[in-house]
Amino acid sequence: RRAASGRGLTTALAGWHFSRGALRGAGPVLLLVLAVAMGMLAIGQSASWDRSQRDQADFGTGASVRVLDNRPAGPGQAGLYASLPGVRQAAPAHRTVTDLSGGRKATVLALDTAHADERMLMRGDLADEPVEGLLRAAAPRKAPARAVVPLPDGTRRLALDVRIENLDVRIEDVRIEKEEVAPGRASSGFAPELQVTVEDRYGIPYRIGAGTVPVDGRAHRVVVDLDATASGTRGAPAGPLGVTGFQLGGEAPAKGSERHRLSVERLLATGSDGAERPVSVPGEVRWRGSLSVTENEEEGTPTALSPVASRTAPLTVSYTTGSAGESGGHLSVQLDVARPAAREKISAVATDGFLRASGAGLGDSVDLSLAGEQLRVTIVKAVRELPTTGSTVASGGGAGPVTTAGESDAADGGALLVDLRAVNEVLTDRASGALAPNEWWLSTAPGAAADVASALRARPDSTPGQVLVRDEVAAGLSDDPLGSGPRSALMAVAVAAAALAAVGFAVSAVGSLREQSAELSVLRALGASRRSLARLVATKQGLLIGIGLLAGAVLGTLLTRAVVPLVVLTAQAAQPVPRVLVELPVSQVALFLAGVAAVPVLITAAIAVRRADPVGSLRHQGDN
Repeated sequence: RRAASGRGLTTALAGWHFSRGALRGAGPVLLLVLAVAMGMLAIGQSASWDRSQRDQADFGTGASVRVLDNRPAGPGQAGLYASLPGVRQAAPAHRTVTDLSGGRKATVLALDTAHADERMLMRGDLADEPVEGLLRAAAPRKAPARAVVPLPDGTRRLALDVRIENLDVRIEDVRIEKEEVAPGRASSGFAPELQVTVEDRYGIPYRIGAGTVPVDGRAHRVVVDLDATASGTRGAPAGPLGVTGFQLGGEAPAKGSERHRLSVERLLATGSDGAERPVSVPGEVRWRGSLSVTENEEEGTPTALSPVASRTAPLTVSYTTGSAGESGGHLSVQLDVARPAAREKISAVATDGFLRASGAGLGDSVDLSLAGEQLRVTIVKAVRELPTTGSTVASGGGAGPVTTAGESDAADGGALLVDLRAVNEVLTDRASGALAPNEWWLSTAPGAAADVASALRARPDSTPGQVLVRDEVAAGLSDDPLGSGPRSALMAVAVAAAALAAVGFAVSAVGSLREQSAELSVLRALGASRRSLARLVATKQGLLIGIGLLAGAVLGTLLTRAVVPLVVLTAQAAQPVPRVLVELPVSQVALFLAGVAAVPVLITAAIAVRRADPVGSLRHQGDN
């Protein structure tokens, strides 16, 4: 009716022909619908599978390069990763597991969120807000001021002039084997071991041994190397460095308690050029100290000390050693730079799995055991999944270990993300051991990940599975035959369907033209132009092509979104994590539709411009 109401003869005749013989074109249209739907399914499956492999690689690595390194190391190890050519930023992380009720275990990831500039390669739909907001929520709201004795940039070695005096010994009181004992010398021969605590730019403290210092009243120079790595090689530390404390330890004197005075008289920093530079102690630096004696593996009540700093000596403190009992005793003197009390509240980002397993909700607090301390963390944000956590995570060769659904539900209690610096601030404030990094997340310049990985693997202390590269994991996942097989099969079916649709459409178009040849001849004899008749044929066949393409596109979209999530699986035939996002690239779909429609359009064009013989057709009709 709409065609008949128009002014043009061509449209009206095309509508009349189509309504009179609508079922004649049903067959080729159905073939065209089938071809388009199968082609879109093949395109959607291929694009979604490729996207899923990339998403799994991002989720499994969390960074361009992730290094698994749980060896104890000094400041030089952190500097080694940060100074590699091609590395834009290095973020330390500590991964551990905590127990939940019901036998479940949750992953705790303490990450230096300030230096994770690749935002954990987290897919946007895994959270209800941008990843930047999640990392800001986990980080301390206000960065704490560094309470350190700062060392010059480029410091590789630190020398200390240390003196320990025995205040109970006087030259007129003690004589041993006719040898005069010098003032300040311990009659017990007590020689404690000195350790220096240094903090790098990540806020990670390193306790480095400086050797023993005899209690003889003399100044002794001890040296600590700040550029040592886990393999024993040298590397530039992650500066600027700062001294945060000293520790004295040793067996308590057995002959009786002694009063000692420890003086750190001078600090000298040595750079890569070998030049020594004196280290000045800022006037605002204050010290705090404590002494404790451990007997029978039981630590006694710590005794507060009163260390002071002066212009002549960065640190001076007096203490009483106490005496060892029959079973002996270990003396420990702890001296730290005083710092403002750390906020005990630690913010955390939890996965939905952790919330279900722990029974907690947003705003609730949970207790975690980290570095031997019970820490209370507050859940401020929730995400669906957290990269590098879960029971199925991509590893260096593809997919990680996979458990059955029941085992996964019982063992996987979700994950929790906290800020490494915030946790270490609280632990340091409690004078407890800090969390040492066991992973390093490296963000690299574009195209530099392979070179960074090669440099790391070329080190003599590197192992094959220690370095995870996002691009390598993605390539390994893409080589999975479980995904490439169905993709090739679907593409072959789509090509076959398109060829069948082209042949069927051509046969139908030729047959339809023969049936209408007499009508077209009459119209031609009545004065209709060849152009009008060509438009008539093109309009009718174009309408059939358009209906087939439109219906096929709708069916193909629905079929793709329903089937693809069921057929895109991991190498272990499990659902990938994160879940599959169905993709139908508009450009590829448009090219495919154009290709499928090309043959019918060309056939229609050839038929439309074909010169018919109206005289012969009319004579044949009159004979009949």
